[in-house]
Amino acid sequence: MSLQLSFAVIPLIHMVSDKVFMGAFVIRTWVKVLAWAAAGIIAALNIQLVAGEVAGWLEMGGAAGFAARIVAFPAALAVGMLLLFVLAEPFLFRRGWKRRPDVHGGPELDVGEPSRPYRKIAAALDFGPADAEVLARAAALASSARCPLLLLHCVESAGARALGGEARDIESREDLKRLKRYSEALGKYDIDVETELGFGDPIRVIPEMIGRHGVELLVVGAHGHKGFSDWLYGSTIDELRHRLNISVLVVGRETPKSSEA
Repeated sequence: MSLQLSFAVIPLIHMVSDKVFMGAFVIRTWVKVLAWAAAGIIAALNIQLVAGEVAGWLEMGGAAGFAARIVAFPAALAVGMLLLFVLAEPFLFRRGWKRRPDVHGGPELDVGEPSRPYRKIAAALDFGPADAEVLARAAALASSARCPLLLLHCVESAGARALGGEARDIESREDLKRLKRYSEALGKYDIDVETELGFGDPIRVIPEMIGRHGVELLVVGAHGHKGFSDWLYGSTIDELRHRLNISVLVVGRETPKSSEA
């Protein structure tokens, strides 16, 4: 492992000594002197170690000595040549280095006019505790943009996964009634509300419904889990987000404040 030190220390000294990369944070001359002295000591000790070990192997007779001549000596020579290249390369090709214009490396974009309002917004509901906040945020956005609001829910029962829209189980009927109640409640605020019930895996079904309706913004609820539950329940939003090419707003529930005694 000590042989690796020179291959880490020498490039590091080259980097922190160059104004192209470091700018105002380049190290001072006395620091460079100490750094190269330390790197030289490290390299010399390791060269001495390698030379001693390889020389001992070469003195061996029989198969061990033959293997040392065929493998150890060429390998040590190759490592030594590589170390010399690492040491000399920045000095030989320094003129070809160019400083990146900024941290991100891309041109700065011109700020244009504000984009037009969304033409259609969807709210993905799981009929859980976060639905109230999802509906409130989605309704507010739809009202300000004066666009339709689509309420989505996926039935994930075994029957729904197997039969799709042909499933007529109790869960499907109850979920559809609940969407209708949400629609009627939001209709009182002069919001144009549409509903659609999907069947099967939400990660697959929701993108299909969004594409079919021309949705431009999807509002979903945060699961609010931590630890193992975060790994178990939190993957849906991430996988869904990667399958969509529209804006996604993730909203969470407001944490109730504890009452003071």
